[in-house]
Amino acid sequence: MNSSVGTILLGLAILSSAATVPPIGSINLSDDGIPVLDASQLGAIDPRFTMTHQYNGQALNEDHCLMNIVYLLSELSVLDFTSSIDPTIGMGDKYPDVVTVLDALAPRRTVETRLFIWGLYAAATLMIAQNVFQTAGFTLQWDGIAVGTITLMKATSTSSGVGSNATDVLAQESQVPDIIPITMGTSTNDSYSVATTNTTDNLGIEGLSVAFTGFRNPLPRQDVYMTVMKSLLYIAEKSDTDELLPFQIVAPRPYNAILRMTQYRPTQPTGETLTYGWASQALPAIPQTLLQYGWREASFEVLVDGVPVGKGALVKGTR
Repeated sequence: MNSSVGTILLGLAILSSAATVPPIGSINLSDDGIPVLDASQLGAIDPRFTMTHQYNGQALNEDHCLMNIVYLLSELSVLDFTSSIDPTIGMGDKYPDVVTVLDALAPRRTVETRLFIWGLYAAATLMIAQNVFQTAGFTLQWDGIAVGTITLMKATSTSSGVGSNATDVLAQESQVPDIIPITMGTSTNDSYSVATTNTTDNLGIEGLSVAFTGFRNPLPRQDVYMTVMKSLLYIAEKSDTDELLPFQIVAPRPYNAILRMTQYRPTQPTGETLTYGWASQALPAIPQTLLQYGWREASFEVLVDGVPVGKGALVKGTR
């Protein structure tokens, strides 16, 4: 383990119990005449990347485990896709019972961001497909060479059989002098701000919020998670400062959902626009909100400094 360990604090927003849920009704998937890219086949994992895994038997909460991965994917997707990052611990106030540790294998001290992104997506896909949510270790390989690991563990785990490197890091974290925490923003408001006509997630990220404008038919939770994570996989290859081009993602089989996002054109030359960075930070609000209110289709707006900059919808697919 590299002595330089970053800490990513995940899922800082807390859902208000007084929130008013939008009524179930129609969801607008119109694209306002803007061409929409079908990005379902983009963001593919390089075939040189492979992964092995080992479950360690200690049960994890399914939603907490997947939300931890979603938030970590969101944070990593705003980094340079091919840059290398130090070993990192992902943990969150809202789901504190699950910790994800990203580690490099000696002699490496860092691992490319994209390998961790692909590994997290592959790990979540495997657990969902097998319906197994346990403490586990995943070994990442590039061209047949083991380069890093992903460890999912309980925050209080002391079992020597569950990612011993990860456990050692958690135990020694306070003694490491050069930890640089990476949080989900600088806002001091870590709660949802809820209007009377919609549910708004302030996400704990300065200036960014997501307003849910409608809910409709039931949608399996697995379909929600897989579509959101596939969207993050696509966005991760983009520059976080580039303006988002309208896209839709169809969930990989056997899941059946579609996520579409499009930007609003700024009304003034200096107006905010929806970037890939804003989109990636907004997407975790979808499963987090549906976890609270029920798994179903949803439409939403993305706001920056209170100004709507884009919209999206997650709906059942057409298969």
